[in-house]
Amino acid sequence: MDVHTLANETGGEVLSEKLQKLDTTFQTLIEHLRSRYNMGFVSSNKKRDGTVRKLKLDLAPAIKKPKTKLVFKARRSYIAPRS
Repeated sequence: MDVHTLANETGGEVLSEKLQKLDTTFQTLIEHLRSRYNMGFVSSNKKRDGTVRKLKLDLAPAIKKPKTKLVFKARRSYIAPRS
């Protein structure tokens, strides 16, 4: 698995630039860290079966505005714990 696939699957990102653009890359990274939110949840599925479970994240309709640029970076699934 390459780094881009790994980042996409886990909600991360890859900032790869040439040495001449490192200052811009670090500024981008700092802005992303400042505007980041962490979320958690408790699954309603109480089975402890070790299965892969999909995750979906969506905005409430009241928050969706055409002028607002929001980017979600989240993992697509998780593995349920085993008993």
